Amino acid sequence: MTQRKLRVIHCGTGTIGEHGLRAVIAHPDLELVGLLANSEEKLGRDAGELVGGDATGVVATDDVNQLLGTSADCLSYFATTTGRENDAADQIAAFLRSGTNVSTVAFSGLVDPPSMNPILLAKLQDAALGGGASLFNSGIEPGFVTTQFPISVLSICSDIEAVVTSEYFNYGKYPDPRLIRDAMGFGMPADYVGGMFIPGGPLSYDTLWGAAVRWLTRQLGAEPERLKLERSVWLADKDFEMAAGPVAAGTVGALRFQIQSIVDGKPLVVAEHVNFGCEAAAPDWQRPQLGDNGVYRVVVRANPDLDVQMAFAGRHSGSIGGRLACANHIVNAIPAVCAAAPGVVTVTELDHYHGRAAERG
Repeated sequence: MTQRKLRVIHCGTGTIGEHGLRAVIAHPDLELVGLLANSEEKLGRDAGELVGGDATGVVATDDVNQLLGTSADCLSYFATTTGRENDAADQIAAFLRSGTNVSTVAFSGLVDPPSMNPILLAKLQDAALGGGASLFNSGIEPGFVTTQFPISVLSICSDIEAVVTSEYFNYGKYPDPRLIRDAMGFGMPADYVGGMFIPGGPLSYDTLWGAAVRWLTRQLGAEPERLKLERSVWLADKDFEMAAGPVAAGTVGALRFQIQSIVDGKPLVVAEHVNFGCEAAAPDWQRPQLGDNGVYRVVVRANPDLDVQMAFAGRHSGSIGGRLACANHIVNAIPAVCAAAPGVVTVTELDHYHGRAAERG
């Protein structure tokens, strides 16, 4: 007997969400049955048209009640939540209460529920338990690189003294000024402190990565005492252009930072970023051995010591690889999320999941 396809509603067609929508449409085990739009210009347009593909017969709507009536199995939620956290939580909660599971990139804190805003967590947890639905949140980094990737590597280790997950990325082609300039500080004066480095904000280091490093610390059997931030910048020696805006000589052209989970006074788990505005930026900073852009790395001090690197390659080198990976990670999780117990779930509570083979013909 052929297993029925899981019915999916999708929300979000932005930088990552468009790849998520394509992944839902293409997935052999999923059927797109609804598209929730939060912007007026997308209303009434076919999902396929919005991502440059063939018509699907599914048109975008902002009528949540209509979508709740589709008896969907899962909502793949990629809508932007920054500045609209309460609205996003309300949207997600409505689907959870109706019995629709949710796989999302919306709230980094859900990677480690104790790290999540307690009011939003209670709203989402109550809705999920009330509807008998599951809610899973991840991404690429934070997400896969700070959860499944190191956990898989650590399965061959003992006596673990330290774990460092790193991202090496050239953000020159990343078209998001809100993230690149305002939050990270590219193109800004050396003394500018972006929102990423001010605790408590929606794009701050503790909001984005705090949950991930605390989660991994707890997986190692320890309890994080506190988070520590270390940050340094490289100032551009000449003007250059990024997709997010110009970088003038003397302003930030590269930055590196670490979010450290401190246990017994020393870092046990570290999430590190080494980010460049162009290929020529920060020539004296360490580059990874693998790949030319878009490299993730796990370094472990344990028995045995390990240095494992993963790069986006070929036609998917760079930021496009990261966006695809993030989208696929959430969409591929949908069958496991639908099979999970009700409530907010983390990756350790899901069955193993992965992509499917391409069609051959």
